[in-house]
Amino acid sequence: MKKLSLLCAMVNLTMMSSSALAMNITDSWLNFREAYMSGSDQFQTKIEYGMKVDDVLYFSIQNTSGQGDSLDEFNNRYNEVESNYKIPLTSRLYFWPGFVFNWGSNGSAFDPYVKLGVQVTDNFMLIAGYRYNQNNYQSTNIYENQTEDANQEINLWADVNVTDRIWMEYNFTYHKRDSNFRYGNGTTENYEHTIALSYKVDDHFTPYIDVSQLDKASNGDDENRVRIGLYYHF
Repeated sequence: MKKLSLLCAMVNLTMMSSSALAMNITDSWLNFREAYMSGSDQFQTKIEYGMKVDDVLYFSIQNTSGQGDSLDEFNNRYNEVESNYKIPLTSRLYFWPGFVFNWGSNGSAFDPYVKLGVQVTDNFMLIAGYRYNQNNYQSTNIYENQTEDANQEINLWADVNVTDRIWMEYNFTYHKRDSNFRYGNGTTENYEHTIALSYKVDDHFTPYIDVSQLDKASNGDDENRVRIGLYYHF
């Protein structure tokens, strides 16, 4: 399973990269983000480089590290590559096939996904997505056995361009885990709600903030998250 997932990721990435050679980079950016999770009592930092090619091909690579509960640690959590391709079905209906491949000290995971979006008005868009997350390493399940873990994810996004500079988003996420594993709430299901806000200062700088209710942490405490970040567009 590990070799198959890695091979799929490499083939997809190679095909998309080859296609990109004949196209133009229409946007590229650096994204620096700091997050705090209240239930886990942990800080996390993400650094990402991303690009869009002809406004249809998306690619990003990122690293996420943990800083403990006092910003005095550095624990490399995982690295991640993501890519998707935007396919217009009609003038206002879009389809995105894509994947996420991440790796860290525990092992790797390959997560293919699809999204379908409709441009309701010029400044309002609705998107639905399905993602399958497969860990290519073994974890301890509720029966104290070592097996690979997998979960399914359904997302709904509502995006609003309030003005030319202000953007808002609401994201609902439903997770369904393998029956032999449990989330922090003690069940195989959990729910997440996120509200995000960004402000475009100029053509280069876009600061943003989002606030999330993430159900329960692994210790059973309520898990809430605040993330503050900055995009720099080249």
